[in-house]
Formats: sequence, C-alpha cells, structure tokens
Amino acid sequence: MKMDNFVEFKRFTSTDQSQSLVVELEKVGIEYQLKNVDKGDDLMSTVDDNVSTQVQLMVKESDLDRISRLLEDNDISNRTDDNQEHFLYSFTNEELHEVLKSPETWHHYDYKLARKILRDRGEEVSDDQLSLYKQERIKELSQPEKGQNIWVVAGYVFSFIVWPVGMIFGWALWRGKKLLPNGDRVYVYNEKQRHHGKVIFVIGIFIALFLAYVRFILTFKFL
Repeated sequence: MKMDNFVEFKRFTSTDQSQSLVVELEKVGIEYQLKNVDKGDDLMSTVDDNVSTQVQLMVKESDLDRISRLLEDNDISNRTDDNQEHFLYSFTNEELHEVLKSPETWHHYDYKLARKILRDRGEEVSDDQLSLYKQERIKELSQPEKGQNIWVVAGYVFSFIVWPVGMIFGWALWRGKKLLPNGDRVYVYNEKQRHHGKVIFVIGIFIALFLAYVRFILTFKFL
C-alpha cells in the first residue's frame, strides 16, 4: 500500500504562532508534525529575516484539500461575524435550501453562508442531505433541453440554403454536450433531436460533395 508522505503546509516564526491552526487540525483529527528548522540551512525560507529558527507544519499530502476546505469554512465563519447585512439573511429557510440545491449558480461563499444561516436558525443541513441535493441536481441537469425544435427547423433550412451553417447546426444538435457540476458530460438534446441533427449534418455533406462535383465537371468542360 502506498504510504502518505508528509509535506510542508506552512511555516511560522514560533510554536505559539502555529497553535491556532494546530488546534483546528486536532479538532477534526488531521495528523500533523511540527519541526524546528534552522533558517540558515534553508535557502527557501520566506519567514522574517530576524528569526533564526522556524517552525515547519507538516501534513499528509492526501489531507491538503481537506485542510484547505477547513480553513475556507473557518474563513466563512469569521467573515459572517461582521456581515449580518448580507442579502442571504433576508432569505426564508426554503429559499436558503434552494441555494444549497443549486450551488453551481451561486458564489461558493454564498453557498457556505446559506448553510451557516440555516444552522444558526436551528436547522442543521447534514452532509448526507447536501449529497442528496447534489444527486438530484445532477439528475435534473442531465435531462435534455426542452423546446429546442426551432433549432431543428433552422438546421434543415440552412442545410439547403447555406450548407456550412446547416452542418454546424446539425453537428451541434447531434453531438453537442454540456458539462455537469460533477465533471460528467451529457448530450444536450434528446434522441429524436439528435437524430435530426445527424440527418442535417449528412445532408450538408452530400450538398458539399454535390457542389464540389458540379464545380469539377464545369471546370473541365470549359478547359
């Protein structure tokens, strides 16, 4: 099994200065190591030049993302202490849940704040509930676009009038995909619309070949 390497996360001028972060790591059970480093032996040092010894906070490489999220959550908490006038405080609990259900449409700070406001109001939203919201949102966004038949009609029209544009429409309908918040890509249009897109694209190809053939024949005819 691959061993987790400890890597440097941050440096401090003293052990006391590192305590606030260390306490937060201990609260959530994140392993760490504190090492004294002689600044004179380290050319990469960026701590105060007047300090000869530094304290190096080492954490497991696999915990780096988790620590970043922890610090981000603490930052949210600290920022909201003096930010009671934020517009989200005027939202009802139901509206705050809507924010949590569609995080991709909100700033990350707003998303975190919505959860904190609900918690302050005595309504804790568990990680399991957020996971359920995420799954429901992914399922909703995965559905094909509705009411897009106008693009199918436009594709057929352009395929005969301006075939390059028609081919673009056809390809977009046939192969167009959208990116979901979880990183997956799904087709934008339903099977029927995608079939029309394929037909439109193929029509464009045939027209392009036909025009190329006609041009070829005419060129040799007048030689």
